[in-house]
Amino acid sequence: MFRKLFGETDEEQLAYLQKKVIITAVCAVLDIAVHIFAQGILFLPLCCYYWGWGVIRTYFGITTFGAIFSRNVVVGALIIGVFLVLGGIVGAVIMTLGVGRYIFLKVKYAKAAQ
Repeated sequence: MFRKLFGETDEEQLAYLQKKVIITAVCAVLDIAVHIFAQGILFLPLCCYYWGWGVIRTYFGITTFGAIFSRNVVVGALIIGVFLVLGGIVGAVIMTLGVGRYIFLKVKYAKAAQ
């Protein structure tokens, strides 16, 4: 499962995940600061979409965009709603898996270096 999501080898996975985990960590710190000072959350849900958009794009494909811009406004609105809900849910799951996998790989290579 991790090979399909993040890359074939451990090194590829670590390189791929490092960028996303850094962006997620920055978003989490910004979210904590915003929550303390302004009582709102903005950046972490965006990170969920950042993590999950590739999966949503892969499984739904480009044909759904044709349905969005079709003559039926209700179908287009429904598809956009499904994209938003599924993107957030799938992104949260993949973000959790990705951060966990990144920590696992970092610990694995730290133990191997000792």
